[in-house]
Amino acid sequence: MLIYYYPCSFSFTYAHLPLHFTINFWTKLLTKANGVITIRLNPALAPYFLQLAGEYTLYKLDGYMALRSWYSMRFFEILAHYKDTCWWEVSMDDYRLFMNCAPEVGKLGKPIKDKAGKPKMKLAQTAHLVENTIEVVQRELATTSYAFTYSLKTANFPGKGRPRVIGFRFDLVQGQLKKVPVLWETHPATGPVIARLRAYKVSELNMALYLEAITLAGVLKMLSDWDHRKVGPRAIDHPEKYCNATIVQAGKAALAAKALEQRQLRLEAKNIAQTLFPGAGNPTF
Repeated sequence: MLIYYYPCSFSFTYAHLPLHFTINFWTKLLTKANGVITIRLNPALAPYFLQLAGEYTLYKLDGYMALRSWYSMRFFEILAHYKDTCWWEVSMDDYRLFMNCAPEVGKLGKPIKDKAGKPKMKLAQTAHLVENTIEVVQRELATTSYAFTYSLKTANFPGKGRPRVIGFRFDLVQGQLKKVPVLWETHPATGPVIARLRAYKVSELNMALYLEAITLAGVLKMLSDWDHRKVGPRAIDHPEKYCNATIVQAGKAALAAKALEQRQLRLEAKNIAQTLFPGAGNPTF
């Protein structure tokens, strides 16, 4: 199952703005049946929908719903938007807004302060913010296509002491792979699999390039087949050559299938936009 996550319908996020809310006044519910919601949109919004038709974010619902932490779900949504550039850089203020950890404000929009006179906010200390909203998430997303590394952006601090953190940079692992990530090696689900592949002399590059596309289940099936072919009439003559070739072939096929799915989904999005706003012109992709 897939979620169509448009930046201007129902609950949405503009990646360049720290917003996450629901716009009810733009839409009017017509029908809800068989898991499909049909809505009527103001024709004045046509140009905006058509321009954004190729800018939606797609992610697999089963992977998303398996996440335990709300922060992990939030990261999943945001990093899905950056899967093409493979990195996301954000200021501390915007990051807190994204993670629902911004300073609390009163009815008049003024910050609420604690007894010490400091702005009241969730996870006020940067160390607690990093541990609960980044490091915990990093561990949970380690085996997904949105595994990431991160670095701190700090302000210039001429004096002694620790420099103030003013932002973060997040890099998707899949966008920088040339060797097996440490996260894969140390994770209890993938670490033993990496060790078994190395025993068959599958190269670091091939594992880095293709394992995520093949999926853990697909790799385990391959390993089971190779194990059964160590001896007997079907024994593999040159395991290193055969196993690497098998990984490459399966990986390229999986990547090609994924690319085809993305093209089909983009075409479907284009058709949806044209159905919603017939005669409003073609979206630019």
